[in-house]
Amino acid sequence: MNKNSKFLDLMASLDQAELASFEKYLRWEYPKEGNALKVFRYYKRFFPGKENPERMALPYALRKIYGVEMSPHMRDPKKIWNTFSKLYGWLKDFLILEKLKADRFTTDVFWMEILLEKGLNTEHSKQAIAAYQTNYSEFQDLKACLQQIELGKHYRQQLVQGRPIPDYKSIAPCILKIQENADLISLQMKCERLTIQKIRPSKTQEDTGPVTLSPLHLIYDQIYQMLSTGATEHYEAIETLLQEYSIHIPSTGLNDILRYLHNHAARMFRQADENTWGQKLHGLNKALLEKDGFGLQKEMPSSHFQNIVSAACVAGDLDWVSNFIKEYAQYLPEKTREENKYVAQTAIAFARKDFHSVLELSEKPVYKEAFQIFRIRIFQLRAMYELGLDLNDTLSAYYTYLLRRRKPVTAYKESAIAFMTVLNLLIQKKVSKKTLVKTLEAQTQIYARSWLWEKTEDYTSVVYRGL
Repeated sequence: MNKNSKFLDLMASLDQAELASFEKYLRWEYPKEGNALKVFRYYKRFFPGKENPERMALPYALRKIYGVEMSPHMRDPKKIWNTFSKLYGWLKDFLILEKLKADRFTTDVFWMEILLEKGLNTEHSKQAIAAYQTNYSEFQDLKACLQQIELGKHYRQQLVQGRPIPDYKSIAPCILKIQENADLISLQMKCERLTIQKIRPSKTQEDTGPVTLSPLHLIYDQIYQMLSTGATEHYEAIETLLQEYSIHIPSTGLNDILRYLHNHAARMFRQADENTWGQKLHGLNKALLEKDGFGLQKEMPSSHFQNIVSAACVAGDLDWVSNFIKEYAQYLPEKTREENKYVAQTAIAFARKDFHSVLELSEKPVYKEAFQIFRIRIFQLRAMYELGLDLNDTLSAYYTYLLRRRKPVTAYKESAIAFMTVLNLLIQKKVSKKTLVKTLEAQTQIYARSWLWEKTEDYTSVVYRGL
């Protein structure tokens, strides 16, 4: 009975209630597996605590189950061995499911992960709040700490998903609670280590050299520095570490790191050198799309779609962005899908210096979303400037329209106002180049920064009175 006896070993560990439940499980899940049920019912009579080696031996079992005698060349014993293998797998699945049903914490966490994977954010949010407020452990021990860290991660996630402004007042205590539990686990481990050292002291001197940090620790240390200081040197350090260690990081962890880089690159793209950071941002967009790092399930925000298009146009990857529009437009909200596609096509036309097409597209009567209206008008004004057309009246009309709708204040409105302010100085030519440069430098967020700098290089004032 040595061959394939692990099923019988596992079965011997069950009590009477577990045996009965497993039999019900077999009848429900595998009703057509008559041979397996027959073998199980024969052997279950010997458990728990009723083992009979003689009757459990294969020759005796074969005779009782199938009514045949075993001979040296018979294949019938293999039938029982294969059945044991099946039963072992089914019993393993049964015990895991029973453990899950008995452990509410694990079940709730698995369910939250499924809701996230399926993009059901509203249901995930409800479950995360309920779970975070549930006390799964009677005592504050190592298990409870691990549970609270896991629950804290889901609670923090629901506080930011789908919200233009996250609930920072709720996030802060959540992060603090995660930190407290992590610190307690670390403190417990240190106490355990010191206890072992006292009880069983080592004969060799302890190595007190520097601790070698894991690649993930090194990367997140740089991420924290990047987020704290905004310094580009930390961004570059993360890029270098990823080149060396990315193969050692799971895909979900890698996506998180890429999103940190993406957020920094997007901010620098808006505030610094569009050309340099456009290349970096475009590369990150492509990587995250390939890995589904943006977590696309059902819908992509219009702003997100247009930002990907903008970065690709700045990077000059126009064939890629054309394919992107065809593939990902389906994820846009249906009511704004057409205008988003037109705005994206306008961006491509401008990148190709097809300014007449830009003007044609900007006159389409589909633009209803405020975000898109401002974006398309900026393309129109730039195209008119490039073609040498008189844009005084057009600029004045859009600028007045924008100021009247300035509230509620948003980043894209302020960026558009800043752009029109600088463009007006460019076309009026009434201030010195120094004043124009200072005005442009003062704008922390502005549309088409690189384009404005390009036009400023050749700027000459017509009327200069020392301003």
